[in-house]
Amino acid sequence: MGTIFKKYSERNVTTTLQDPLKVWSVGRAADAPFKISAVINYPEQQVFYAPGFWYLIKWGWVQYVSVLLIFLYIFNKVKIFVFQHQVVATVVDGPGQTHLGVKDKFS
Repeated sequence: MGTIFKKYSERNVTTTLQDPLKVWSVGRAADAPFKISAVINYPEQQVFYAPGFWYLIKWGWVQYVSVLLIFLYIFNKVKIFVFQHQVVATVVDGPGQTHLGVKDKFS
């Protein structure tokens, strides 16, 4: 029995009460709560976690879509600005139309 307790106390998951001799005194009202303050110290441990394939795909997709929506919004605003302020010369072309009286050589 002594070796069992010795091995148990050598483990890293033991609990020790440092001041087990406390005096209980009467003096609280019947409706007053009983309070216990405790400090629990435990050693720091490293936890290694390797995420799975679908976990990476799920969060990668969320990040991709969020960045994509921001860029689409910005590029749409730039496109609207460029065409409304005629920063780039544009010509409306439809089937069978001519540009300034000159027919396209492929039509």
